[in-house]
Amino acid sequence: MSLEGTVQNGVIVLDPGGPPLADGTRVEVAPRTGMEPLVRKTPGVCGGRACVGNRRIAVWMLVEARTAGISDETLLTDYDPPLTRTELDAAWRYAAANPEEVARDIRDNNDAG
Repeated sequence: MSLEGTVQNGVIVLDPGGPPLADGTRVEVAPRTGMEPLVRKTPGVCGGRACVGNRRIAVWMLVEARTAGISDETLLTDYDPPLTRTELDAAWRYAAANPEEVARDIRDNNDAG
């Protein structure tokens, strides 16, 4: 059987019109290319909030640190291993594109403390 699909957000998704799998399962194939998303949400990791790559560094934490006056240069070196400029820039782009979500995450964290 030949499977055909399209790439959506870096993931190959089988086309809906393609042949169904025997058990009706929806399949997503994500080849490891080293270009996985720089910001992702993973259930059970940091409450499912947006994090930088596979790390437990939530975007809202970086935004809150920047708001408190911590420079990008400091943020780049505060973690082990250090954040890359590409990772930090991706976090800023995500925060700019999702301001309500990030503000809610900051509020939720402050309310929990």
